[in-house]
Amino acid sequence: MPGVPLPEREALRGIAERRRSGAPFDGAELARRIDELGDMPLSTASRHDAFAELYAAYTPSGFRLMPFPDDSAVYVGDHRVFVRAVIADDAERQVVGEIERDVILDRGVVRHELLKVQDAYRGRGVSLVLLGQALPIYRQLGLRAVALHAALETGRWHWARLGFDFATPIERAIALGWGALALAGLGREPIDPDAPARRLAQLGTGSPQDEASMVDVWGGVQAELARWRGDPDRRRAADELAQEWDRRALAESANRFTTFDPERIALLAARNGLDVSDRIALGKAIMLAGPDWEGVFDLADQASQNAFERELSRYFASRP
Repeated sequence: MPGVPLPEREALRGIAERRRSGAPFDGAELARRIDELGDMPLSTASRHDAFAELYAAYTPSGFRLMPFPDDSAVYVGDHRVFVRAVIADDAERQVVGEIERDVILDRGVVRHELLKVQDAYRGRGVSLVLLGQALPIYRQLGLRAVALHAALETGRWHWARLGFDFATPIERAIALGWGALALAGLGREPIDPDAPARRLAQLGTGSPQDEASMVDVWGGVQAELARWRGDPDRRRAADELAQEWDRRALAESANRFTTFDPERIALLAARNGLDVSDRIALGKAIMLAGPDWEGVFDLADQASQNAFERELSRYFASRP
């Protein structure tokens, strides 16, 4: 059970003294800091400094983290630290992006609620660098998983490439259902329904490469969906998948687009610097055109870590 919070100055002094003595920053230390400070907004420099080791997971090298004081806070319940902030580039005197992170220590999870990078900083590997910095810190804290919503621009494909998997069997069924119909509609080999998300994301990247456009995927899924609906044994599954895809598309677009609305596919393509007819790796085309999904990175899973390290190496090997 958590103890009674200390007076703030005393709590901050104790944190500083333990840091100077070389005490490890692990889950027990983070829980102790939260207990000693109690529920409070992270609204001063000294309060932010109390969590400097955690903030290092949110700050790309060379940049600075500037939290929103009204939104960032610590909570004794579940030993939770929520931070909403902007990442600033002092050298250029501008904002790199916005970030939200929610460590829920007692549940062993950190939620990556948001990483929205400004266009001027996209393509610089910000998300890769951040995840590379964060994973060792999360393991040091004893967390078991990183959770996120794979959506927005490249997210539904990008996070799968980096080792995130579907959070639940339902998430897997929704996303791989789209993948299965796309592959069938395009005349490709099926994917194992138990395959990790990264397997779908990697389709077409081997030798020889296999490419498709987002509009090819869009048409292929519609054609296969119509075939399923013509089969009494598959009609119900087809309708349930289509309804869930539409629900997610509407939620993601503030009720503007259903799944097969041409404007939705055009917008998703444009957000990735593409035209709907551009040919790209098969898995990328399928996932970018498909539904958003809830994902997790298992911090104890070596295969997930290997996937991340491959992408990190691939990215930096391609830089001039």
